[in-house]
Amino acid sequence: VDDTKNMVAGDTTDDWQLAKVVLESLIASRGYNATHMIKAHCDTLIASTFGWGKGSVKSIQMIIDGKRSGLVPPAKEKGVGLGNGVIMKIAPLALYHALRMEKKGLNPHLLLNSKRYTDDVRALGAITHSDQRAWISAYAVGIFIVAACRGELNDPVQRHWWQCRVSEAVGLLEAFFVDNPAERVLEEKLSDVHMYLASPEKLVDRFGSRFTALETMPFVIGTFMRHPNDFRAGVLEAVNAGGDTDTNASIVGALIGANVGASNIPDEWKNFRPEYREAVTLGDQLMKIV
Repeated sequence: VDDTKNMVAGDTTDDWQLAKVVLESLIASRGYNATHMIKAHCDTLIASTFGWGKGSVKSIQMIIDGKRSGLVPPAKEKGVGLGNGVIMKIAPLALYHALRMEKKGLNPHLLLNSKRYTDDVRALGAITHSDQRAWISAYAVGIFIVAACRGELNDPVQRHWWQCRVSEAVGLLEAFFVDNPAERVLEEKLSDVHMYLASPEKLVDRFGSRFTALETMPFVIGTFMRHPNDFRAGVLEAVNAGGDTDTNASIVGALIGANVGASNIPDEWKNFRPEYREAVTLGDQLMKIV
């Protein structure tokens, strides 16, 4: 495709660009500030839309043009509004809420029932995505990232426990926010993940690996479950499955990286580009604001 045909090994895509926007806004505002987050997205669109989905571009351009505020989702439009733009940038927001809970002496298990986390993910989704399932999918991925960071996804029993709990939470969110019952499919998809872990082909055949949150959420969680302790194998498998390769690889990398820690990410990958060091610096700054 035109966006990627001239890329070379190691080039970053919109996944890092937009995750960085969320991370920097959280740091600057010392938490989620809707006005600052919306402006940060607008400024980023003006700088570059490399790899962006057409729905996200249109939604933010309408904010820039004064046609919408970004505080409520854009109007539904066939064929847009369910892409991966919320999932790809959820990690900083989920980690911020987990750190905040830990500082208060609360167990981050409570993230499953946190209205503030839910509200912030929903607000983040409203900037660009019309379909509620885009942010609900991101909500689920964020909780898995937090559980991995806390060492709670190290064995199959733990992973299945979290899969069941997050599936239930996703089902409740779908029941409340997704108007059409026929579109409430995320709970079922996430509940099924453990049955398709025998091979990457089975995951792709069941869920797909392309450009919607309906495919990406169960695919990346399944790929993580296949390789919870092998960063290289999981990321490469996500890429080789085809589809939305950069987003799938970035989320699988976030999940496995959270589970194994930075020391278990291959050194040649960490040292290949300066963005890794930038991410570490920003991560340190995020911890200091909580």
